[in-house]
Amino acid sequence: MLVSAEGASPTKQQPELRVQVRDILSHKDLSDLQRDPDVEAAAPSMPIRLISTASLGMPLPVESRDSAAWGIKAVGASDSARTGKGVKVAILDTGLCRSHPAFKDPDIRVTPRNFVGGDPLDVTDFDGHGTHCAGVIFGRDVDGMRIGVARGITDVLIGKVVGGEGPTLDGLADAINWAHLEGAHVLSMSLGIDFEAHRQAFIDQGMPGPQATSMALVDYAACIRLFDRLAEHVGDRHHTHRGMLIVAAAGNESNRPIYRVKVAPPAGASGVLSVGAVGMGGRGQLEVAAFSNHGPWFCAPGVGIVSASKDGGLESRDGTSMAVPHVAGVAALWAQARIATSRPGTFEADRVLRDIEDHLKRIEGADPDDVGGGLVQAPG
Repeated sequence: MLVSAEGASPTKQQPELRVQVRDILSHKDLSDLQRDPDVEAAAPSMPIRLISTASLGMPLPVESRDSAAWGIKAVGASDSARTGKGVKVAILDTGLCRSHPAFKDPDIRVTPRNFVGGDPLDVTDFDGHGTHCAGVIFGRDVDGMRIGVARGITDVLIGKVVGGEGPTLDGLADAINWAHLEGAHVLSMSLGIDFEAHRQAFIDQGMPGPQATSMALVDYAACIRLFDRLAEHVGDRHHTHRGMLIVAAAGNESNRPIYRVKVAPPAGASGVLSVGAVGMGGRGQLEVAAFSNHGPWFCAPGVGIVSASKDGGLESRDGTSMAVPHVAGVAALWAQARIATSRPGTFEADRVLRDIEDHLKRIEGADPDDVGGGLVQAPG
């Protein structure tokens, strides 16, 4: 799989990126592509995996329901005058349960795209992960409880990139490019590269373990470079005012206080906003979640997050996957004002990022390596 540029020079007009899927290539062919000046990046199509919940939550007891989920309050969305109206959000995940009450608002326009085989418009969510994340970003109230950060969003892109016939890197790259071409302002994803599955594929071909690890590492590095280039393009690093903020989960591989794991790609790619998770500690203070990987850009609520269940009610889940939609929703609230004052068809993503960074909330006693700049906060 490769990403190539075409069109005018990026210093004058941003060229469109063409994501191409090639047949299986030798590593020599791949090296030749990587040296091609017309190719931005080239990498093998490694498998990807969902960054699943750290622990599956149980349905929320009726007696514990409040007017707003705790994460909504923690990021200040419950006190914000903005709703995300006019902002287009893309969610690359397991799909969406469109019939859920949180998404029944007739004003919500969903553009679906299936990147994992089958009907290209079928984004049925058999897992529930994507539905839960979507609920946190823009879900409407359910039984009087607020679960959505940006409840005024009406234009949503749902890309199903996990499930079906085996999710792969080329499908994810194609989905990111699709979201950008469709004009998304904010993109949310909670995915990772399945290094172990890729390594095992070499072993299954008869390669010894150490050599399989070495080959998989080479491919892994190529994938990171590819995401660097793709994020640079869609993030408008060439200042053509067609940017898109990419928000991704830092990962759940840590186990504090025993060990911490570094943010994994694609969240670790340059220009991707990686998100760590925090929860409410025993003394009512925010604490870094034990599972949250270190080195994120910033953090958000990711423990005991109540949102839409694929079965129609509400459920609680834990994970950096749950922190990501809080950031995507907050980004939509900040983007609303920028879009309202911009020319049609333009969006300066870097300005929205600066707005977010200028209003981060410090987490007392937390290591900056665990929470980045701090807790994201919605505009007033």
